[in-house]
Amino acid sequence: MNKEKKTLIVFLVVVVYLLALVGVLMSFSISFAESEKLSINLFIKQLAYVGIGTVVLVFFSFFNHHKLRGLAKTIFLLLFIILNVLLFKGFEDLHRWIPLGLMAIQPSQYTYLILSLLIARIFSGPLDDKKLSKLYLASYLIIAIVSGLIVFEPDMGSGIITFLSSFALLFVSGMPLYEFLTFSLLGASGIALVLPLSAEWSSRLKAWRNPYAYQTGDALQMLQSIRAFARGGITGVGFMRSLLKFPGYLPVSSSDFVYAIIGEEIGLFGCTLLIVLYVIIAFIGLRVAKMAKSTFSMLLAFGLTIGLISWAVVNMAVNVGLMPVTGVPLPFVSFGGNNMIANFASTGILINIIRKEVG
Repeated sequence: MNKEKKTLIVFLVVVVYLLALVGVLMSFSISFAESEKLSINLFIKQLAYVGIGTVVLVFFSFFNHHKLRGLAKTIFLLLFIILNVLLFKGFEDLHRWIPLGLMAIQPSQYTYLILSLLIARIFSGPLDDKKLSKLYLASYLIIAIVSGLIVFEPDMGSGIITFLSSFALLFVSGMPLYEFLTFSLLGASGIALVLPLSAEWSSRLKAWRNPYAYQTGDALQMLQSIRAFARGGITGVGFMRSLLKFPGYLPVSSSDFVYAIIGEEIGLFGCTLLIVLYVIIAFIGLRVAKMAKSTFSMLLAFGLTIGLISWAVVNMAVNVGLMPVTGVPLPFVSFGGNNMIANFASTGILINIIRKEVG
């Protein structure tokens, strides 16, 4: 293994585990706001999720990613069936999760990975220039339908991230600019039409535009999140000294709003460090895509990187009030297993691409 391969892999692994370490520490801190018993459970669960993620990372690091190319359509078809079953049948009236004992599976968290795999598979094969426009249209419809299924679970945040990250990959695959702009307009129109159909999302948008009119309702999380950042200042109030993590202050502080608690405890310094870590992941992922020897690997690396960073950007934007509350996790940091496993899988695949095709 040459020096550049080693450097990329080491940096990627170190950055990912630094983020995971922050997540474990914040889970430990936040959990003590409830009770000692909960703290032990929350902390151990987060450690377990990182452990499972590590096993997944190691597996995909050594599993030849080219074998995934032949499985892409089958994996996507399975995902599509599951999303339809969840939406129209549901499991115990839950339309997002498949309960499996100790852990429930949330398919929407894996969708960016699976769509990246499918799109890379489609546009890495022999392409007929005369049918290329139809292929882009078909791919766009697949992305729109899958994203729509997630939106109507309802999970607007994951649906929008799935749509935007997958659509961006279509552009990377070579979609002409005029088609990209046309489909962008269609996508924006679709989102504009869907939003009013949900009373929840309509109220969230109103609260985002005028938060102080809804400060005890839909704007509560956003305002409390901003207060957490303000309280933390530049250096933070200190590890485990957050006030906003306690019940009655900032709901969902261990997952969707963990970035705000980081801002309160570690301050602007800690928040900036996290941004730097995600920028490093983005740089490595795009570097891997650029250096990949095959079109499939290039598109897959782009898709995984765009998808992973999209989660981080949206979560942070929500936490600082730049977007309406969407309820999406911060990769490797937020408490929870599904996003953690999906992101560790993506990291493992990137490592395998580095091992097989870089240098």
